[in-house]
Amino acid sequence: MNNKPMKKVRCKHCGHIFEVEAQETHITCPKCGKDFWVAFIGLIGGKFL
Repeated sequence: MNNKPMKKVRCKHCGHIFEVEAQETHITCPKCGKDFWVAFIGLIGGKFL
């Protein structure tokens, strides 16, 4: 079991919601394969740029 903090993000392109590690900023959507960036805001949430 990994203890890394996770956050949920929503893909800006297709709307798919998935979990990523909390410190990630550059994310590739597993559903549509497109890249996007989210701002790192603490361990909770993520604000779309």
